Amino acid sequence: MTLKISKDKISKPVDMKLSNEVSTIEYDSLVLGDFAIEFDVSVTDGFISGNFEIQGGSTPATVLEFTKDGEIRTREGHIHVADYGCSLVKIRVEYFVQKRLFDIYANGELIAKDYSADIFTKLHHITVIFDKCITFTFDVKAETDGAKIHIENVSARQIGNAPVWEKEIVPADEVWFLNEDEEKDFMKDKVSVHLRSSQTIINGAKYNLLHMPYRKNENIFAPAEFYKLAFDISAEELSKFVFEEKDGVLYFPLYDICEKLISKKVFYDTSSVHSGLVIISDETIKIDDKEKLQKLNDYCFFERPSPKKWLSDYNNSPLKGVHPRIIATEKDFIRLREEVKTNEYKKRWFKNLLENCEEIMKEPTLKYEVRDRVRLMYVADDFMVWMTCLAFAYKMTGDRKYFDAAWKQIEAVSNMPDWNPVHHIDVGIMALGYAISYDWFYELLTDKQRELMEKCVHNNLFWIINEAHKRPDTPYGDPGMDDNHNTFCNAGVIACVVAFMDIHPEVGSVIASNTIKVLERYLRLFAPYGAYFEGPGYAAIGINYCVRLFASIEPCFGTLYSMDKAEAFDRSSDYITNTESDALSFNFADNGPEPRTCMASLWLYNHYNIKGKKEHIAEFFKDYAGLESVYCTIFYNVEKEDMTDVDEVLDVYYPGEEIITMRNHFNPGQVFVGIKAGDTLYVHSHLDCGSFVFDALGRRWAHDLGADDYNLEYNWGFYEIFRRRPESHNTLIIDPDEDEGFVLGARADILSYESKPHGIIVKVDMTTLYGDKVTDAKRAFYFTDKRQSLVVRDEVELTGESELYWMMFIDSDYEVVDSNQVILKDPQDISKKIKVEFFVSGGNGEIHIDAPVPFPKSPQIPEQDANEGFHKLYYKLSSSNKNVTITAKITPVGIGNDESEIGDYCKSICEWTL
Repeated sequence: MTLKISKDKISKPVDMKLSNEVSTIEYDSLVLGDFAIEFDVSVTDGFISGNFEIQGGSTPATVLEFTKDGEIRTREGHIHVADYGCSLVKIRVEYFVQKRLFDIYANGELIAKDYSADIFTKLHHITVIFDKCITFTFDVKAETDGAKIHIENVSARQIGNAPVWEKEIVPADEVWFLNEDEEKDFMKDKVSVHLRSSQTIINGAKYNLLHMPYRKNENIFAPAEFYKLAFDISAEELSKFVFEEKDGVLYFPLYDICEKLISKKVFYDTSSVHSGLVIISDETIKIDDKEKLQKLNDYCFFERPSPKKWLSDYNNSPLKGVHPRIIATEKDFIRLREEVKTNEYKKRWFKNLLENCEEIMKEPTLKYEVRDRVRLMYVADDFMVWMTCLAFAYKMTGDRKYFDAAWKQIEAVSNMPDWNPVHHIDVGIMALGYAISYDWFYELLTDKQRELMEKCVHNNLFWIINEAHKRPDTPYGDPGMDDNHNTFCNAGVIACVVAFMDIHPEVGSVIASNTIKVLERYLRLFAPYGAYFEGPGYAAIGINYCVRLFASIEPCFGTLYSMDKAEAFDRSSDYITNTESDALSFNFADNGPEPRTCMASLWLYNHYNIKGKKEHIAEFFKDYAGLESVYCTIFYNVEKEDMTDVDEVLDVYYPGEEIITMRNHFNPGQVFVGIKAGDTLYVHSHLDCGSFVFDALGRRWAHDLGADDYNLEYNWGFYEIFRRRPESHNTLIIDPDEDEGFVLGARADILSYESKPHGIIVKVDMTTLYGDKVTDAKRAFYFTDKRQSLVVRDEVELTGESELYWMMFIDSDYEVVDSNQVILKDPQDISKKIKVEFFVSGGNGEIHIDAPVPFPKSPQIPEQDANEGFHKLYYKLSSSNKNVTITAKITPVGIGNDESEIGDYCKSICEWTL
């Protein structure tokens, strides 16, 4: 039960009879800066337990606990504050933004001074950071039948001075996250050129080549312009060397010219992310420090435009002073208006969009609220989506009704006290919607409306970001995290800079220059194969926002400052495609199973001239509406493409991430397998090493349950949550107990990967995951029966008597045939069946099918997902032998003469061959 009390009724007394289930009393407050919360509380007819918690826009702070012993204490019982009972206790909690600490009073007496409400779990120290109070709650339950809680005289008010709205921006001349002084000094007397970038450095000065060098055999060919620019070598001198001509441009061999003509040494690096750095100098260069080499490579690879360069490029742009100029220009909209009449995909997307806009226009005005008790993100996302749709509808139709509906939301967002910088992606999402609103609706805005938006973006975005660039300890935090948050935040920043360049040119140029630098930390994550460590869902989010960032720069500036040349980013869309079947996505870690909506794929195919893939994606996206339909309409290229040289890649191995996906074809009804090995600890990680998914006949049979509520980790250990533990994945568990299940920090490496048209064999070393329970553990996968069935074999050397659990999560009907075989059936179509059979050695076991809940000794968290609709299929084997094997075969029923016997695979995986 939740009782929500609005700000205007905050002082209303509450009497609530509690049950043994948690009840929530939530007070809406919104107090900016330092604040004090006061309340009188008493408990009658027994005892209670629970928390008093403050939400400031990010990590919630549990400040007080009510114990079943009749006490009010600070979090985790650190300090006794007061005893509760029939008499009212007056509590006052003060929070100081700069110190990030609380003072706690009981009945007027200071009990705890400078108290931290930071959260410590088994894996994380979560620092409580916020700059306001948005809501505060009592989450309580009865420990005695009939216990009641009484709360009165509630208030939340500001203490000290109010935060200043009109922020003075002092542009960041230095940033805390990047120092390139050492690289500048190193290159002051040298020349560099890069095989992945048009960037060249000549005696400390950066230039852009019109044509990039390339490597052929053992030589590097650079264009004539490079030699003239770097060494003033004339065309006559170059003509003495063998050259190559491409598209009318002459390229000359760098090694030969350096050795025979100018007597220079050449250093060439192939080891760094974004590799391809070439340095020409008088002396031989040797760099053994990998970190230094990477920093030097990045310095020479990325253009990193200075504020002066950014401003100059804008001033020279034909779109200076012209709107729209982010993501789509007026020229684009003229073309798109015609294409939605003639192209069937675009016609469908546009129709869906207009229908969606009719629903958006009925939505109530947005308000400042943390809907999940933590984040403003959901408000920001509504704003960004609604504004993109309504503004696009206006630009395509000219109908003012879309602007009139949008303005009430723009005005509400403009008048918000902030965009919740303590949860920084809230700011980035809001900013993207704000930029599109200003840019695409610009011609309809009155002077007064523009002035409101221009002041708001100054205070709620540019000041926040500029301060975060100067130092790391602002509430906003790190502006360039090494994960999807990077583009979540920075796409909106760049979009607003470009949209508002005429109003905030100097500040915008500084912010853009620094933001481009922090984006480097994200772009390197796709090297070298295009895979992304957080999984396909988070990859899609990051890629979508990265492309929106690129599309906000390129139309106006005519360049992406070499960011788009980052290693393997052109292959990032393939990662999304490769991890999806016709049924679902391979949702390891915190990813959801729904197919990923990576509209940016269409932009990537255009930008990198990737052939043969856009039609498949467009067909997949054909029914999209809302935000997705906008970007599909903009990015889909209606021009026909040549499909003659396009090959379908049926299986892919991503080394390092240790992800393998495989299938028999791309058509409906395909058989698809995803295998996850690799690390146990990373952002959004689950303990899912050795796990797999299996799709066939148009549905998923072996499921990954995906993410649970992120907010659980504020009150529980990260790996106490069932969906993050090994026991909730399709892997092998040994002697499950209250511990994590796998050794944290251990890793499962893929030992070998062999692929042929008729099948695939993958072998994984699981040994370190089990600690002292084993001396050796291998798991192997055989995609067999002409890529229609999957065999999973575990070979384990135990150190003692153990219980082993071979796990598989299902949502199908089932029929247990005997102790070693079960038939799974599609509940909607009983003709679709698969057979799961087992053969074991070294112990005794049988099949079990139970509720998908933690094992008895595992942590029991009442708030976590109940996993309704799923079952836990497992083969339990008890063994006192040293050597144990479990072989399982998953076979679609009715595949005919191609079906093999499980006994064919009941031999050492060393003997498996294709």
